[in-house]
Amino acid sequence: MAQTFRTVISPGRQVQGKGALRQIGEYLKKVGSVPLIVADDLVWGLVGPVVTDL
Repeated sequence: MAQTFRTVISPGRQVQGKGALRQIGEYLKKVGSVPLIVADDLVWGLVGPVVTDL
């Protein structure tokens, strides 16, 4: 029987806390100039306005 493996790749740094999303630009500029944010409609509805206003 074939065995199924799952792999999780997580970021080297995870930042959490009140207001952390408003600081996202400070962290993203260290890794590149064109960020790609992947989110479903529910998550984008919650974070989209904050991220696009930065």
